[in-house]
Amino acid sequence: MKFLLVIATIMFNTGLSWLFARLVGWSFMESMFLCGLLLFIVVWMGMLNGKMSNNQVNATIKGTTGVNAGEIKPFSLSFNPFIIGTLIYLGSSGIITVIYYLPYFTT
Repeated sequence: MKFLLVIATIMFNTGLSWLFARLVGWSFMESMFLCGLLLFIVVWMGMLNGKMSNNQVNATIKGTTGVNAGEIKPFSLSFNPFIIGTLIYLGSSGIITVIYYLPYFTT
């Protein structure tokens, strides 16, 4: 099941990159790495925001009532199928982009 979610995430990222390329008027190759990076940032910031909100609620409850609602934990990236799919897409799009544009830098 997790493998299917990783594949679905990669396909979703590819579809969003293609849609962005069509809306902006770029080629797919020009938008692939940029969209992969932006999607990774969106996923990272979403996870970071959730952890920060949870820590803030726990600190507020502890500060106002004295009841321990949970400890405050530092943010660490948890590897779920969505983040794995996004990382695979980002890595593969980066490699493909470097290979595609390599002739422009070597001649």
